[in-house]
Amino acid sequence: MTSVSLQTNSNDLKPIIKWAGGKNKIFDHFKILYKSANHKRYIDLFSGSLSLPLLLQPNNAIFNDINYWLINLYQVIKDNLPELKIKLKKLNNVKYNSREEFNIIREKYNNLKHQDEFTESKKIEMAAIFIYLNKRSFNGLYRENQDGNYNVPYRQYKYSIYNPNELDELSKYFNKNKIKFKSK
Repeated sequence: MTSVSLQTNSNDLKPIIKWAGGKNKIFDHFKILYKSANHKRYIDLFSGSLSLPLLLQPNNAIFNDINYWLINLYQVIKDNLPELKIKLKKLNNVKYNSREEFNIIREKYNNLKHQDEFTESKKIEMAAIFIYLNKRSFNGLYRENQDGNYNVPYRQYKYSIYNPNELDELSKYFNKNKIKFKSK
Protein backbone atom coordinates (compact mmCIF):
# COMPACT_ATOMS: atom_id res chain seq x y z
CA MET A 1 0.00 0.00 0.00
CA THR A 2 1.34 3.34 -0.99
CA SER A 3 0.54 6.62 0.65
CA VAL A 4 -0.57 9.79 -1.05
CA SER A 5 2.25 12.11 -1.96
CA LEU A 6 1.95 15.63 -0.57
CA GLN A 7 4.09 18.21 -2.30
CA THR A 8 4.08 21.38 -0.25
CA ASN A 9 5.32 24.50 -2.02
CA SER A 10 6.62 22.72 -5.16
CA ASN A 11 4.31 24.82 -7.28
CA ASP A 12 2.72 27.91 -5.86
CA LEU A 13 -0.86 27.15 -6.79
CA LYS A 14 -3.23 29.83 -5.57
CA PRO A 15 -6.97 29.84 -4.99
CA ILE A 16 -8.68 31.49 -7.94
CA ILE A 17 -11.65 32.69 -5.91
CA LYS A 18 -12.26 34.25 -2.52
CA TRP A 19 -14.15 32.05 -0.08
CA ALA A 20 -15.18 32.41 3.53
CA GLY A 21 -13.52 29.84 5.77
CA GLY A 22 -10.27 29.46 3.84
CA LYS A 23 -7.78 27.34 5.76
CA ASN A 24 -4.52 28.81 4.50
CA LYS A 25 -4.11 30.98 7.61
CA ILE A 26 -3.99 27.89 9.83
CA PHE A 27 -2.02 25.70 7.43
CA ASP A 28 1.07 25.41 9.66
CA HIS A 29 -1.03 23.82 12.41
CA PHE A 30 -2.21 21.09 10.05
CA LYS A 31 0.97 20.54 8.04
CA ILE A 32 2.50 18.21 10.64
CA LEU A 33 -0.66 16.11 10.80
CA TYR A 34 -0.96 15.80 7.03
CA LYS A 35 2.70 14.92 6.58
CA SER A 36 2.57 12.23 9.25
CA ALA A 37 -0.65 10.63 7.99
CA ASN A 38 -0.15 7.51 5.93
CA HIS A 39 -3.24 7.78 3.76
CA LYS A 40 -4.02 6.69 0.21
CA ARG A 41 -6.33 9.54 -0.69
CA TYR A 42 -6.86 13.11 0.46
CA ILE A 43 -10.53 14.03 0.94
CA ASP A 44 -11.70 17.58 1.55
CA LEU A 45 -15.40 17.68 2.44
CA PHE A 46 -15.65 21.49 2.53
CA SER A 47 -13.38 22.48 -0.34
CA GLY A 48 -14.32 26.14 -0.77
CA SER A 49 -11.43 27.94 -2.47
CA LEU A 50 -9.18 24.86 -2.19
CA SER A 51 -6.67 26.89 -0.18
CA LEU A 52 -5.40 23.96 1.90
CA PRO A 53 -5.35 21.36 -0.90
CA LEU A 54 -3.49 23.77 -3.16
CA LEU A 55 -0.83 24.19 -0.49
CA LEU A 56 -0.57 20.42 0.05
CA GLN A 57 -1.06 19.38 -3.59
CA PRO A 58 -2.09 15.77 -3.02
CA ASN A 59 -1.78 13.53 -6.08
CA ASN A 60 -4.92 11.50 -5.27
CA ALA A 61 -7.85 13.50 -3.91
CA ILE A 62 -11.57 14.05 -3.75
CA PHE A 63 -12.72 17.64 -3.42
CA ASN A 64 -16.31 18.03 -2.22
CA ASP A 65 -18.57 20.94 -1.41
CA ILE A 66 -22.32 21.27 -0.97
CA ASN A 67 -22.28 24.17 -3.45
CA TYR A 68 -22.82 22.42 -6.78
CA TRP A 69 -21.77 25.45 -8.85
CA LEU A 70 -18.49 25.81 -6.95
CA ILE A 71 -17.63 22.19 -7.72
CA ASN A 72 -18.81 22.72 -11.30
CA LEU A 73 -16.27 25.54 -11.58
CA TYR A 74 -13.40 23.21 -10.69
CA GLN A 75 -14.66 20.49 -13.04
CA VAL A 76 -14.87 23.02 -15.89
CA ILE A 77 -11.32 24.21 -15.15
CA LYS A 78 -10.21 20.59 -15.42
CA ASP A 79 -12.20 19.67 -18.53
CA ASN A 80 -13.06 22.83 -20.48
CA LEU A 81 -10.49 25.51 -19.71
CA PRO A 82 -10.16 27.03 -23.22
CA GLU A 83 -13.92 27.61 -23.45
CA LEU A 84 -14.02 29.01 -19.91
CA LYS A 85 -11.24 31.48 -20.68
CA ILE A 86 -13.14 32.78 -23.72
CA LYS A 87 -16.18 33.53 -21.56
CA LEU A 88 -14.07 35.07 -18.79
CA LYS A 89 -12.31 37.34 -21.26
CA LYS A 90 -15.68 38.72 -22.31
CA LEU A 91 -16.92 39.18 -18.71
CA ASN A 92 -13.65 40.87 -17.78
CA ASN A 93 -14.47 43.75 -20.13
CA VAL A 94 -14.76 47.11 -18.31
CA LYS A 95 -18.36 47.29 -19.54
CA TYR A 96 -19.31 44.54 -17.08
CA ASN A 97 -17.71 46.26 -14.08
CA SER A 98 -20.83 48.24 -13.21
CA ARG A 99 -23.77 47.79 -10.86
CA GLU A 100 -26.25 47.59 -13.74
CA GLU A 101 -24.37 44.86 -15.64
CA PHE A 102 -23.63 43.01 -12.40
CA ASN A 103 -27.35 42.88 -11.54
CA ILE A 104 -28.18 41.58 -15.03
CA ILE A 105 -25.52 38.85 -14.78
CA ARG A 106 -26.55 37.94 -11.23
CA GLU A 107 -30.18 37.56 -12.40
CA LYS A 108 -29.01 35.39 -15.31
CA TYR A 109 -27.03 33.20 -12.88
CA ASN A 110 -30.09 32.77 -10.65
CA ASN A 111 -32.31 31.90 -13.62
CA LEU A 112 -29.83 29.42 -15.08
CA LYS A 113 -29.13 27.64 -11.79
CA HIS A 114 -32.83 26.86 -11.32
CA GLN A 115 -33.20 25.20 -14.72
CA ASP A 116 -33.20 21.41 -14.93
CA GLU A 117 -30.98 20.98 -17.98
CA PHE A 118 -27.23 20.78 -17.32
CA THR A 119 -25.56 20.84 -20.74
CA GLU A 120 -21.80 21.21 -21.08
CA SER A 121 -22.31 24.69 -22.51
CA LYS A 122 -24.43 25.73 -19.53
CA LYS A 123 -21.85 24.36 -17.08
CA ILE A 124 -19.10 26.40 -18.76
CA GLU A 125 -21.23 29.55 -18.75
CA MET A 126 -22.14 29.05 -15.08
CA ALA A 127 -18.47 28.58 -14.18
CA ALA A 128 -17.56 31.88 -15.87
CA ILE A 129 -20.43 33.69 -14.18
CA PHE A 130 -19.48 32.12 -10.85
CA ILE A 131 -15.98 33.61 -11.09
CA TYR A 132 -17.37 36.95 -12.27
CA LEU A 133 -19.80 37.16 -9.34
CA ASN A 134 -17.10 36.13 -6.88
CA LYS A 135 -14.76 38.85 -8.12
CA ARG A 136 -17.37 41.61 -8.49
CA SER A 137 -19.45 40.91 -5.36
CA PHE A 138 -18.96 42.57 -2.02
CA ASN A 139 -15.88 40.91 -0.43
CA GLY A 140 -16.25 37.84 -2.64
CA LEU A 141 -19.06 36.48 -0.52
CA TYR A 142 -21.35 33.68 -1.62
CA ARG A 143 -24.79 33.93 -0.08
CA GLU A 144 -28.24 32.76 -1.16
CA ASN A 145 -31.68 33.79 0.05
CA GLN A 146 -34.48 31.37 1.05
CA ASP A 147 -35.40 30.88 -2.61
CA GLY A 148 -31.85 29.75 -3.42
CA ASN A 149 -30.99 32.95 -5.29
CA TYR A 150 -27.54 34.46 -5.07
CA ASN A 151 -28.05 37.87 -3.48
CA VAL A 152 -24.68 39.45 -2.68
CA PRO A 153 -24.51 43.08 -3.84
CA TYR A 154 -22.05 44.56 -6.32
CA ARG A 155 -18.83 46.21 -5.27
CA GLN A 156 -16.54 47.86 -7.80
CA TYR A 157 -13.02 46.48 -7.96
CA LYS A 158 -10.40 47.70 -10.38
CA TYR A 159 -8.65 44.37 -10.96
CA SER A 160 -9.21 41.56 -13.43
CA ILE A 161 -11.67 38.82 -12.57
CA TYR A 162 -9.19 36.09 -13.55
CA ASN A 163 -5.54 35.30 -14.16
CA PRO A 164 -5.07 33.02 -17.21
CA ASN A 165 -1.77 31.65 -15.91
CA GLU A 166 -3.26 30.68 -12.55
CA LEU A 167 -6.12 28.92 -14.33
CA ASP A 168 -3.65 27.08 -16.57
CA GLU A 169 -1.62 25.89 -13.57
CA LEU A 170 -4.73 24.77 -11.70
CA SER A 171 -6.01 22.86 -14.72
CA LYS A 172 -2.61 21.17 -15.14
CA TYR A 173 -2.63 20.14 -11.49
CA PHE A 174 -6.16 18.70 -11.75
CA ASN A 175 -5.34 16.79 -14.94
CA LYS A 176 -1.89 15.54 -13.93
CA ASN A 177 -3.22 13.97 -10.72
CA LYS A 178 -6.09 11.73 -9.70
CA ILE A 179 -8.48 14.51 -8.69
CA LYS A 180 -12.23 13.92 -8.46
CA PHE A 181 -14.96 16.43 -7.69
CA LYS A 182 -18.18 15.75 -5.79
CA SER A 183 -21.07 17.86 -4.57
CA LYS A 184 -23.09 16.19 -1.85
